[in-house]
Order: sequence, then structure tokens, then C-alpha cells
Amino acid sequence: MQRLHDQLQQSNQVAITAVVGMGGIGKTELALQYVKTYGAQAYPGGICWLDVRDQDIALQIMTFAAACLDLHPAEELPLEARIAYCWNHWPKLSDLDTAAPVLIVLDDVSEYDKIAPYLPTTERFTRLITTRRQSLATTVKALQIDVLDEPAALDLLKQLAGQERIEHQLETATTLCDWLGYLPLALELVGRYLARKPDLSLKALQTRLEAQALAARALASAEPGMTNALGVASAFELSWQALSAEAQDLAKLLSCFALAPIPWERVATCFPNIETEALEDQRDDELKRLSVLTRVAVNRYQLHPLIHTFIRAKLSASDDSSLITAYCQTMVAASQELDVTPTQPQWVAWRDLTPHMADVIHQWLPQVDDDDLVWPYVGLGRFYAGQGLYAQAESWYDQCLVMTRERLGDEHPDVASSLNNLALLYYNQGRYAEAEPLYQAALAMRKRLLGDEHPDVASSLFNLGTLRYQQKHFESANELLSEALPIYMRTLGKNHPNTQALQSWIEAVHVKIAEAQA
Repeated sequence: MQRLHDQLQQSNQVAITAVVGMGGIGKTELALQYVKTYGAQAYPGGICWLDVRDQDIALQIMTFAAACLDLHPAEELPLEARIAYCWNHWPKLSDLDTAAPVLIVLDDVSEYDKIAPYLPTTERFTRLITTRRQSLATTVKALQIDVLDEPAALDLLKQLAGQERIEHQLETATTLCDWLGYLPLALELVGRYLARKPDLSLKALQTRLEAQALAARALASAEPGMTNALGVASAFELSWQALSAEAQDLAKLLSCFALAPIPWERVATCFPNIETEALEDQRDDELKRLSVLTRVAVNRYQLHPLIHTFIRAKLSASDDSSLITAYCQTMVAASQELDVTPTQPQWVAWRDLTPHMADVIHQWLPQVDDDDLVWPYVGLGRFYAGQGLYAQAESWYDQCLVMTRERLGDEHPDVASSLNNLALLYYNQGRYAEAEPLYQAALAMRKRLLGDEHPDVASSLFNLGTLRYQQKHFESANELLSEALPIYMRTLGKNHPNTQALQSWIEAVHVKIAEAQA
């Protein structure tokens, strides 16, 4: 921590230091302890912690600025300008102190270029990065952290498994630390396992490790700065074997989620036939206790990346797709919760799902039924569009159009829906010229596939009609809206809100036509 602090304070320019090391070596823990030790004294202006891996950093910054700093940049500004506004308006301590240092922590960065556009550029902000990469950029100073030395490794085991127990078996404990390669993650897991097994000797544990994961012997002789996942996996295997079959199924389901906090209410939905209390017991008494799962916030849980990888391998080896199917169905249902234009309570409640929904697309899309294919994309598109983050929404809608054509063919109702969704996004931004051909293509396809009287055809007529109204093509708008009205009357009824809205549009068009004729 002292070396890290000295390096962060040395630069006369914008300070950027990256804590670099292999997985499980304690980069995040070092950053956390640094914040606790030096935060209040060295950074009186405040501290902002951003989780980067598999997260939307722009959304995090704006959420933090709104919730913690009461900063609300104008929605019409471009995304980068909105973020720059948040940094530039970071609160002062007083009128006399305009530059109190602020620490920005960016945890688990994989590609610097993807975060650089969103970072502050003034000397007031010190930036601390944790990363597995040995080099991010020439402007970033690296602080390489190594594995623990022998005394520190033994101290860690003593803290977890008991000082007297380790000292009584010191020679074996020293051998065990050496076998684990002094990797903090492995040491912690084995120490916690020993704490759960008070009658297990360290010699017996050493024998089990060697018998169950012989390939992990390479970890004990690894060079500084390198790791061997098999050694860590063997430690995970001990915890895995201590789980009941039901808890293993729960862990496999959790591994379906992305590497991000998991909303527990979504997990429970995947197991409708298991009592709530029983599921909680599996979570609290087995997964959490054996350090397989971590509670990160109220009703939010997360797997460590290496454990996540380990359990996904178990899921893959099980040849049981029912858990993946249940997970995908839950995520599809979650996407269907969002209105076309989500309310703030909706997107706030949905926010934690964004990395998981993206992972459904990247990881599990082959397991999503054809009938549900569009929903993960639609959910993300609606989420971002509802907050005015149109670029992100457009990306998901574009991907949806490509995927539906690739998987379902060029002539399919979901392709028409994808065209319509993208057109609606353009319409809401006032990009009428771009929306029009998409609306026209969606309308034509729906008529071919569904017939002239289908509700989706009426919806396309309505969309194109309102677009023509905005373009001041009132006669064309009148024809389209009037064609949609009888379909709405038959399928929805005259008192339905959509039917009444359509009638209001028709009345508005008639007013414009009359004005033009006058």
C-alpha cells in the first residue's frame, strides 16, 4: 500500500497507476485496503469506485453522479459530454477549496481504450486501475504485485483456520503453502475449508489435494507473476464436493449469470418448485459458508470469476440443459417486463440485469427459443432508449436485426418487429428519414406474412402514419391511420386506449388537412 500510495502521489500530471497481477492475487483487495487506509486523508474530495468488467461504465458514472452528487446533465447532450459534465461539476469542499483531490478506482479493466473516453482529465482526479494485463497504455504506470511470501501465507492460514492449529502443524502448513504457490485466493479457500472441517489434519488435506488434482503441482513451482488455474480449481473442488446435490444445482444456475452482481429474486424465479426458505438455506448455509458465493449488497450475490469459470465447466460437463433453459426463460420474462418506453421505476429496478442480459446474448443465445429470440435485445434496447442512451440502444437493435435474419431468415415476423423497433428508436430521436424505410419494410413484410387484417399490420400502419404526420405529409398520414382504425376497432375494441389514441391522431390529421385547404 505504501508503494502504491507513493506512486500515485509522484506524478505532477494526471495520476494513473495500474495494479497489475494474475487472477486471485489480490488486486482488488489491495485497492480496497488502500481506500480504507489513505482515502479520507489523501482524497478529501471524495472517492468513486467503478466496477468495469462486464459493466456499462458510462451508466455507472451517470448513476453515481445522480445518486451521490445530485448531478443531472442535460439528456440532449452526447454521452461523453454528459459524463464530462459530471466530472467538471464534482462538488467543492468549500468556496476556498476548489481542487480537493478525488480518487477514481476502476476495478478489473481489460481494455484501457474502452474506458479512456469516460475518464476525467484534470489533475484533481487520481485514477487507480486494477487489471490482469501487464501493460494497458504508455501513460499508465504499472505496479506489479507478486504472490505472498511464506510468513504472510502462514499468517493468512492462521487467521482463517486458527493460530494454534497451524502452529501445531507448522511444517505441514509450510509445505501446504508452498504447494498452493502462495496464491492468496487458493490460500483463503483452503483456510476457510479447514475452518469448516476442524477435525481434518493438514496432512490429510495435503493428501486429498495431491490425489484429486495432480496437475496442480505446477502451481507450487510457478514463476513469480504467473499462475496455474488447475491449482485453484483443486481448491474449488474441495468446496464443490462438500455441497449437496441441490446446492450444486443452485451453483450451476448461478454460473449461468454473467460476472456481475446477481439479483436474487431472478434466481428464485428459476426454481419455482423449490420453497423459498430451502433455496435460501442452500445459498446461506452451503454456498456462502464454503466461500463459493459472496453477498455484495442487499439481495445481490456474486461468484468470483475463477469460481464462475469452474462451475460453468461443471455445468457444461453435466449434459443437463434444464438449468440453462430455466435461466433463459427467466431472462426473457424479465425483458418482457419493460414497457416500450420504460418508466424510471422500471429501468431502475431492471438496471442490475443489463450485464446478465448481454451475457444471454453472448453466451446462451443458442438455448433461447426462436419465439423468444428478440427479447434479450429488446429488453436492452428499451432499457437504454428509455434513458436517452440512444447509441447503446441502437447497437442492440442493430444486433437484433442481424441475428433474427441470420437465424430465422429474411422473411419472418420477428425480422419485421426488429425493423420496427429500430425505426421507432430513430423516430424518437427525430431521425425521420432513417426511420421511414424501416417502417415501410416492416409494414410490407407484415402484410405478406400475416395478412392485411393482422394487429401487427395495424401497428405498422399507425407507426408509419404518425411518422408521415411529423413529416407534414398529412394526406398520406390520413390514409395510413384510417386504414389502421378498423383493424384496431375489431381487434382491440373502440374503448381501448390504443384505439382512442389512433382516433386522436386521425382528428389531428384532419385539422391539419383543413388548415392546408383553407
